[in-house]
Amino acid sequence: MATFVTAYTDLLDYWNRPSAEMLSQAKREINNAILWLQRKRPFKFTERLIRVTIPANAQMVSVSSACEGLPRNYISIEKLSAAANNAGLVMKIVSYDRIIRDRKQYQMLHTSAEFAEDSLTDPFTFGDAISENDGGRMFLMGADNIGIYPSQTVDSYFLVHLNIWLPQLVADGDTNFFLTYAYDLVLFRALVNSSIYLKIDQRYATIKDDMVDQYQALVDWDDQVRAPTNA
Repeated sequence: MATFVTAYTDLLDYWNRPSAEMLSQAKREINNAILWLQRKRPFKFTERLIRVTIPANAQMVSVSSACEGLPRNYISIEKLSAAANNAGLVMKIVSYDRIIRDRKQYQMLHTSAEFAEDSLTDPFTFGDAISENDGGRMFLMGADNIGIYPSQTVDSYFLVHLNIWLPQLVADGDTNFFLTYAYDLVLFRALVNSSIYLKIDQRYATIKDDMVDQYQALVDWDDQVRAPTNA
């Protein structure tokens, strides 16, 4: 299994540059290459299934510590009736702005007395309406926060299926699935990124074409990982 030190050492070798001169740049370009790959596609190996608790009366909570990385995209969120359950009510995931727009529309269709108190005890409020129909609405806020509207009066438990951004490689022994299954592609991308400022653009087009082929091979493999084995 390739590690961070293997990758940046090989990149320095391709550059034909001494470590004392280009070490920090080599490390940066390996991480930039992996970041570029993650922006292109939510790979199967970045999926996580985590349990999250939103405390009573809290609007939102960070999920980074639970998934050991920043969320990249959310696939599904299930609301659990008990913390240990393995399945629950599939929730709608919307922006907070969408919640406000829907609430405004609801208020326009009802009298002021019906939504004066947006609480779970008044059956005519918007909060009660969506709680009754959907179990509430999940919303995303900032880089890593999820929230539920309306906020709940008891602790709420969720099963969250998402893709994460892999942590940056720092220590020499750090690794991830890209270095295991797409080592050549990481190096190709690092070479493409660095070819301009290193003034080795004579072979830029050739390297870029090779990288495209390698990336397609990685995507094909990831599709096979995603496919059911009994299909």
